[in-house]
Amino acid sequence: MYYVYGAAFGLLCLLPFVKSSNRTLAMNGYLALAIMVSIYLGAYLTTDNLHLMIKEFFIGLGFLGLATVFRKAWPLGIGFLVLTHGAYDHFFGHHSGVADWYPPVCAGFDVIVGSGLILLMLRNDKYKQLEQK
Repeated sequence: MYYVYGAAFGLLCLLPFVKSSNRTLAMNGYLALAIMVSIYLGAYLTTDNLHLMIKEFFIGLGFLGLATVFRKAWPLGIGFLVLTHGAYDHFFGHHSGVADWYPPVCAGFDVIVGSGLILLMLRNDKYKQLEQK
């Protein structure tokens, strides 16, 4: 049921951006990804396990590094990174020290937001192509 809560919240968060440009969508997806990574890093701080915290830091740094490149070079990549983060939540989130309900909520959110970003950007690209004809 937690997946449904996350999906519903993701849909609510995505609705204000339905008419946004790809640049705006990519930037907001980037910010959402940064917040997601920060939450897990914060959770690892509570585990008192320096090795896990450093590992999570570098995983997060990798996600944000790719997101920085994708934001300018391939905005659709932001949506794929958010989807990938959803898979991370589902398979590894329960080992992070966050509350038990958090990984499925975040995974549901990520699937909807990542898919929504991709679909909205593809729609924008399609409209651009039609306008150029």
